[in-house]
Amino acid sequence: MGLRPHLVILCTMACTGAPEQSGYVPDAVDSGITPPEQIRLGTFNMEWFAGDYEERNAVDYEMMAQMIVELEPTLLGLQEIKNERALDALYDHGLPTRFVAEVSSDGWDLRPVLLYDSEVLTLSRVLEVEVYEEGFRDVLTAKVGVRGSEMELVVGTLHFASEYSDENTVIRAREVLGLQTYIAEELTSDYGESAELFAFVGDYNDTFEGIETEFPTLQPLLDDPSLAFATHNTSDFTQISYRSKIDHLLLSTSLADRWTGRDDLEDGCRVFAHDEHELYGTYEGGASRFPSISDHRPVLIDLEVSP
Repeated sequence: MGLRPHLVILCTMACTGAPEQSGYVPDAVDSGITPPEQIRLGTFNMEWFAGDYEERNAVDYEMMAQMIVELEPTLLGLQEIKNERALDALYDHGLPTRFVAEVSSDGWDLRPVLLYDSEVLTLSRVLEVEVYEEGFRDVLTAKVGVRGSEMELVVGTLHFASEYSDENTVIRAREVLGLQTYIAEELTSDYGESAELFAFVGDYNDTFEGIETEFPTLQPLLDDPSLAFATHNTSDFTQISYRSKIDHLLLSTSLADRWTGRDDLEDGCRVFAHDEHELYGTYEGGASRFPSISDHRPVLIDLEVSP
């Protein structure tokens, strides 16, 4: 298994605040490149991908690589990745090397990852942001540029505490408040003018109504007029086992203005039902304990580069 270009794992720095990765920094945007009309942003919890709890085999890697290519993402926030070697297996089984991975150092077997098409995007100033000191893992953020255009935005991927206990519900609620505070008070100081357009995508581990209905942890974000959940515009569930919508795309209202599906209240946000797909749903020979390749579904939207 050889080294892959631009596969970076972040190193935690012994300092306060958000550590910044010091490895690969993409070239400046090339003025000679024709920018795309749209970029595709999404999130996907890959479900204990090559972690100690969930073994994987060649079938898993081939199917996962093929599915990512089929989704045609420009940038995907991934969750539950053990380490860079787990992603390296995807390259060995068909994932094109134009897809570059920034892997968090935080999160044990369940690390957040930013996976992006390096022919279309550049990533810089990659940070690990602690939104709650007792949270399970940091939010992985980056400044994103679209090659050949002036569009810049900030994208973060996250994985908040699961819904399986009262204690985790409290942790998740504090993670949500920490994210809201970071957006309001620190995002601009970290990223400057690029922070006008931003998205925080990932496994929020709660529905809009609240899995614990007396404690809807996402309510502060829902009540914030500067934010918009793209996942309002789909009736599909994203977590298969519980048939719940817990994977979300949270946008600044200025970025939501570039969202092509904003006015489509039923299908403006795409949930890819791989568990019902003729190839990925059958899943013969794979190692996952679930009948499909993951217990979560990918969630995607398209954004206009020039509004």
